[in-house]
Amino acid sequence: MKKIVILTIFLFTSILYSQRNTINSYVVKLRNAEHIDCVNSIYIKEYNYSKRKEKIDTSKFVSKVFYDKNDEIIKRFDYFRGLEKPSQIITYDSLSRILNIERNDGNQITEVISQYFSNNSKYPDSLNIYSNGLTKRKQIINHFSDTLVIKQELFTNDTLRNYTFFEYDNKKRLIKELNINTKYGFGIILDKSFTGTETKKDLNPNDSTFYKYENKLDTLIISEYQENKLERVKKILKNENVEIDIKQDYWKGKLSNTVSTFKWKDSSKTEYRSYNDKLELRSYGNTFFYSDKIVSKWKHSMTNDRPENIVITRIKIIYDRYGNWINKSFILNEFKEREIKRKIEYNCH
Repeated sequence: MKKIVILTIFLFTSILYSQRNTINSYVVKLRNAEHIDCVNSIYIKEYNYSKRKEKIDTSKFVSKVFYDKNDEIIKRFDYFRGLEKPSQIITYDSLSRILNIERNDGNQITEVISQYFSNNSKYPDSLNIYSNGLTKRKQIINHFSDTLVIKQELFTNDTLRNYTFFEYDNKKRLIKELNINTKYGFGIILDKSFTGTETKKDLNPNDSTFYKYENKLDTLIISEYQENKLERVKKILKNENVEIDIKQDYWKGKLSNTVSTFKWKDSSKTEYRSYNDKLELRSYGNTFFYSDKIVSKWKHSMTNDRPENIVITRIKIIYDRYGNWINKSFILNEFKEREIKRKIEYNCH
């Protein structure tokens, strides 16, 4: 076996286990925007066709993305419900960090989220969520040591609900999260009809998460513990030929499921495995991604005699003269199930 070269630990752990970046919960991840050369904008529309009638379009995602001369994203338009004008406008700064999100309610465009940055961290000093473009409904405030978040506070309606402390080791790897509720924090409200005396709020208990790191031969292993119970193990390795990422989830101390991804230069594979209480294989799924097809194999139960399911989806791709793809069709049994169309504007031709 060739020697595997691990990427710098900080690079991996900044992706795997870092303090929560709340904005990710409010923005659908941009898909199908990969490109080469100097692009000014990309208009992306996904079509999903009904098998009963091919002309029916059940498209769920339409977007237009704008880039600057350094190929950094500066603005993104999302279109919902077939509207011709953008339903959502996302504006980015020069480091491709989201500054604000505006939404169109049909009558006017109002700001719903804003972020403020004072350093080069990908985490903002504050994130604000508004109602009706005016009222601050929710706020996240981060406190830093250099560019690392060491404390995060959550406010709703200007009231501090809870806060989280983050600790790191001398390699800037996250090793502990401590979540603390305030008396105004989250929990269960018990009505006096239930308690027999008075309405009472039962706060959620404070909790903590720990992360441990170790290298075994050519593999970086990251273990996650909640309340001293093993919850997840992540294993990562990489060389010039392949990247491997393995995630193992545990339930009550026993392995529950495993998701593994393998990436080569011209293809990739995702494997899923679930296990019963005896650690016996309960179900599995394998998906192979190639440039011209997707091969899926799975079995929902290992206790029946049904054969393995196999589906092969062909991919037909059309490129423009600059080498960027402008159309992808996904065909199953001669029927076009899905199609992605792109219009690309260039700023250097």
